[in-house]
Amino acid sequence: MAPPRCRLCDKAAHRVCAQCKLANYCNIDCVNLDQPFHSLLCTDGSDNSRPAFSELKRPAGDVTRCIFLPPDSDYPQWIWLPLENDKYRKQTMPKDHRVDELMGEGVDYTYGHIHNTFARRDHRGNIYVYTAFQREGAGLTVNRSVRMASAPHNVELLGPVLVAGSRDLEMDDFHIIIDHLVTWRTGVKGRELHPQVQDAK
Repeated sequence: MAPPRCRLCDKAAHRVCAQCKLANYCNIDCVNLDQPFHSLLCTDGSDNSRPAFSELKRPAGDVTRCIFLPPDSDYPQWIWLPLENDKYRKQTMPKDHRVDELMGEGVDYTYGHIHNTFARRDHRGNIYVYTAFQREGAGLTVNRSVRMASAPHNVELLGPVLVAGSRDLEMDDFHIIIDHLVTWRTGVKGRELHPQVQDAK
C-alpha cells in the first residue's frame, strides 16, 4: 500500500484528522488551511442534523454512500441511496426514483461522471455528478453549499447537486468533486484550484 499523501499539497503525510481518521496532511499548516473546507462534511457530531462521518451507520440492503449538496443550506450532507442494476447504462446506479425525489419535483437534471484522470491521485471507480439544467424561469436558486465549498472561486450552480459513485464515497472524494465543479464552471485547474496552498508554501 502506498504511503499516505497530504490531501492539499500531495507531500508525504504525517498527520491525520482526529475525527474521521481519513484526511491526511503533511503538517499543521495544511491542516489549518483545509479546516474550513474539511469541516463542511467532517463534523464532531455536536450538530444532530449533521452526524460525524464516523457515526454514519450503513442501513440494510444494497445501498451506496453519497454526497448531497442542498441549495438552501451552507452544508453538504452524507446520505445513503439504494442501488439498482441499470441495464441501459450497464452499471450499478442509485435508483432513479430516489434521485428524482432529491433533485426536486419537476426539476430536469442531467449527470456526468468524473474520470479517474481528473483526480490528483488515483481513486477507485467512477463518480457521478447530478446537476439541474440551468434554465431561466425554472424557480431554482443558487446552491449555497456548492458556493461555500468552492471558495475562493465561489461557483454558482442553480438547484440541488447530488454526487454518487459506483462505490461508497469517501472524505477524500469531496475534494475531487469540488475541484471538478470549479474547473467545469470557471476553467480554473491545476495549482490555481488551491491558491491558498501555493501562497503558504
